[in-house]
Amino acid sequence: QCLNPDTGTPTWTRVLPVAAGLIRDQLWSGEDIVIYRSLNQVIGLEPLTGRTLWTFDPGGRPIDNSVVVASKLYLSLNSDTLVTLDAVTGQWLAGHRREDHELIGVELINNTPVAFVISTDSQADAFLSALDLNSPGSKMPTPPFPTPTELWQQKLESDSVCHMTDGVVVAISVEDLSSFSTDTGQILFRGPRGQPAAALRPTPRSIGMRSFPPDEPHESAIAIAALRPPGPELREQNTFVGQRAIYTHQPHKGLLVNLTLV
Repeated sequence: QCLNPDTGTPTWTRVLPVAAGLIRDQLWSGEDIVIYRSLNQVIGLEPLTGRTLWTFDPGGRPIDNSVVVASKLYLSLNSDTLVTLDAVTGQWLAGHRREDHELIGVELINNTPVAFVISTDSQADAFLSALDLNSPGSKMPTPPFPTPTELWQQKLESDSVCHMTDGVVVAISVEDLSSFSTDTGQILFRGPRGQPAAALRPTPRSIGMRSFPPDEPHESAIAIAALRPPGPELREQNTFVGQRAIYTHQPHKGLLVNLTLV
């Protein structure tokens, strides 16, 4: 539903197909296009009317994740194919092959679209990789698709979950918290998850610098606040990422620790 920003009244309403609930659906809006993505299709809508401008059907292959960057839509299909579409027209631009991957995000680095993916090898080891999507890709939506150039790779804990924020990829596992520069893959921060920098209190206060062993590669991370969140619990997920910051929620202590990447 599109609402008038001045009055809050509906401008137009569309009923969209939902294959498996809304849990994996996404919606983006821009000046020229509104993009709705479900598990099995992507629809481009005209912002003023809600009229369908284009539809992308992956041919029965599930859409695992998708990102819109600089008027391009990047899709991960069936955890083995990366697709680039023109976000305004829906035109197919390129297809690349990457086996057994999870798409974390896409970022423009020196005007080059770089995809960040988690992959596993035959020994079940996990790796974070940066892929150059300007590498020659298939101009047709039919296999075979070429493999994109890998710019860098870092090994992760096998249970790691990754998030992206403003030039940084943060990897969170049961035991560790790490961050990597998106342009070089350099380790910016690595340390045990959930260890307080100092004795924390339930009231807001500065808790200073967080220290790590000298042999640990890192720049630094500053724990800048610890507070008891107002109202209900924030969320079940203990650690989540904001703009240039990592927030670790410790429900048993009623604390929220904010680590700012510097």
